[in-house]
Amino acid sequence: MMRLIQLAVLLLSVAWVPADAARPEYGKFVGDVKVVWNADHRTMTLLSDFKYIDPLNVTWDAPHGSTIDGASIPKWAWSFMGGPYEGPYRKASVIHDIACQRKTRPWESVHLAFYYAMKAEGSGDRRAKLMYAAVLLGGPRWPMTLHAERRKAGFDYQVVALTNSAEAGFRSGSRIFLEYVLRGDKRAISSGTPDDVMRLTKDPEVDFLRATIIPEQPPITEKNWPGLKAYVEKRNPSLEEIRAYKP
Repeated sequence: MMRLIQLAVLLLSVAWVPADAARPEYGKFVGDVKVVWNADHRTMTLLSDFKYIDPLNVTWDAPHGSTIDGASIPKWAWSFMGGPYEGPYRKASVIHDIACQRKTRPWESVHLAFYYAMKAEGSGDRRAKLMYAAVLLGGPRWPMTLHAERRKAGFDYQVVALTNSAEAGFRSGSRIFLEYVLRGDKRAISSGTPDDVMRLTKDPEVDFLRATIIPEQPPITEKNWPGLKAYVEKRNPSLEEIRAYKP
């Protein structure tokens, strides 16, 4: 019980990070994190709306009534870096928790937003990269389904979103399942590539294209996490190098 009280005090404290530690170039938070512990002694519920606006002006909402538990950060990383609400990334953890629960955006984008939110909150470079590496390579992943329909408004935007997601998924080892309608006939490609996506979206006879991007299992586990941690701490790699890391 004392542990839970300490966590609640840490989360609710608004003065934990000095004001000048925030980095506005990494986005900004709107509102304050206000929570109440639930009867299960494990989760908390938000008492007011809260949001993060990332550097691309994309809004990540944490609505009133949302339940959080820090589970979006692998528990095996907690012993090395502290729990999700114990450092200068508490607000970022709330945003990350809810985005991982919703699964409405690609997991790669969610984890990248977590990194920028940590930086906006004042986390140091290596700490933010360690947390990013932990969730990107060992955290939650989920399939995404996107579509593009030629005769509907917003087709060009759909193509960009679909192509970008296919390329990101392919780089991370995801399998791409494609379904499309060509001259009225339904067809499918079980193991597509970004080139297939590009080819089909450019074909004027393809009326509809749906891509389901199925991620592989996260490569980092409790067993090989120390190796990744040492790599980040020693090398201070770029985000691209973290994405390309192989255990």
